[in-house]
Amino acid sequence: MAKRVLLKLLGITYILCWIGALYADAQPVRTLKKTDELLNTRFNNIEDVCCDGNGYLYVVDSGTNKIHICRLNGGLIKTFGGAGQGHGEFLAQPNKAFLRISAGNDGNLYITDTGNKRLSVFSGDGVFLKDYIISHPMLDRPQVNSKGDIYMLLDGGDTLIGRYDRDIRLTNRLLKKKAHYDFRYGKPDKYLITINDLWLKKLITSTDNIILISNASLSVHIFTSSDELANKFIISNTIFLQDYKKRIKAARSNHQYVLPFNAALDKYSNIIYLSYFNESLDNFELYRYRTNGTLIDILRFSDKITNIFCVAKSRLFIVTNKSTISIFDL
Repeated sequence: MAKRVLLKLLGITYILCWIGALYADAQPVRTLKKTDELLNTRFNNIEDVCCDGNGYLYVVDSGTNKIHICRLNGGLIKTFGGAGQGHGEFLAQPNKAFLRISAGNDGNLYITDTGNKRLSVFSGDGVFLKDYIISHPMLDRPQVNSKGDIYMLLDGGDTLIGRYDRDIRLTNRLLKKKAHYDFRYGKPDKYLITINDLWLKKLITSTDNIILISNASLSVHIFTSSDELANKFIISNTIFLQDYKKRIKAARSNHQYVLPFNAALDKYSNIIYLSYFNESLDNFELYRYRTNGTLIDILRFSDKITNIFCVAKSRLFIVTNKSTISIFDL
């Protein structure tokens, strides 16, 4: 009798624990509808966007080799750039090279121009300041702190990110390779492993903390302004993993690999946004994380979106086709 009661209690306890785990694992999902649209006849082939901490949106058009400065309400302020090899010019088309842009905490714009193999610096209002000739392995999207120190990929060694001064002199190194290449679901074929902006995403907070998102180890590493590791966490929400495990298994059987995330940061709230293409939805979704590793929610969209986006003041700016940016209010 006592044994039967004990077994029954154990069974009830198991069920309660299972229900508790189920609720604990529940992750809030929100579906957003488009609030507005930024459509301009000057946009030809939108390749990249970024938001700064001053209320501006920057649109990179590789079809015309131009940068458009817009207000967060969508109004166009200024356009600069053009095709060429001179100062303030870019060479994305017709060479099929790419352009990447980031807004530095020093108030300047940093544009990676792979066609010209250089990093170009402009003021926040689009005035050309200087060029840096950069070796090809380092040509990614830099992040720049309030002092003008530039964080870029390193060209070799056992660490991945270098901190450079304004003269591109290396002053420090961040993130060991082993922390990045800690594959959780099996190593890809060796020839697929490389170092570039697809594998390792970089963000910077308004207080100069550096956030590194590894698409190899599915981990986030956060460094202080003095380059000390402040926090790290694994991206492990179940909605993502259910789909990712299927995709990675299929990719590896075809000798391919899945690099899941693009990333952006709302510098006004320090919320990290990770975009992921969920095959079961046939659309991208966004995971919002706090810098302490807490998953806030998962954002889904009633419209088809891409993984080219930025966020500022609780407004999402997402490229939906080559000439259109959709705006979503949170």
